[in-house]
Amino acid sequence: KAVFTGKGTVLNLDGLVDMSAQKRLQLSLQGDLDLALLNEFVSKLSAGGNGTVNASVRGTLSDPHIQGQARIANAQFAYADFPNSFSQASGNFFFDENQVRIENFSAVSGGGKVEAGGDVIFGGEQIKLMNLRIQGREVRIRYPEGMRNVVDADLTLRGSQQAQQLSGNIRIVSASFQKG
Repeated sequence: KAVFTGKGTVLNLDGLVDMSAQKRLQLSLQGDLDLALLNEFVSKLSAGGNGTVNASVRGTLSDPHIQGQARIANAQFAYADFPNSFSQASGNFFFDENQVRIENFSAVSGGGKVEAGGDVIFGGEQIKLMNLRIQGREVRIRYPEGMRNVVDADLTLRGSQQAQQLSGNIRIVSASFQKG
């Protein structure tokens, strides 16, 4: 049994990791965490806020099966290659074997409201299949440089890690261009 503590984080880890040839996992993870921990694992990500997790991990090191749930509240996310960041983010994440279901995710981005939900299925360390619904209302986007757009969007992102398809509708509420 181990307890990991830090700023905004108290995680209880219990169980076993078999280091023999079988490499079996039998772990439980419960507690609160500071989402800034994600910055250590995902390059170009800047995250903050609070999360809770209650999950078990079974299977093997090469094929883990996660059951449980996580919740984020008052979170912030920014990714270096994405023009908008997300603040006031909250949502529920349900883990079932190799699948993550996202429910009731909402955030503020560019002064507007973004909501998302759907499923992501993993195969090994890759995304095998995703089906996500994304809705944005009055989201301000400053892209490309010099453009200022306010948009409403109803989008679906489907596919795998190798091939994705984004479909749906984007309505430009307002647009302006300002040179240099």
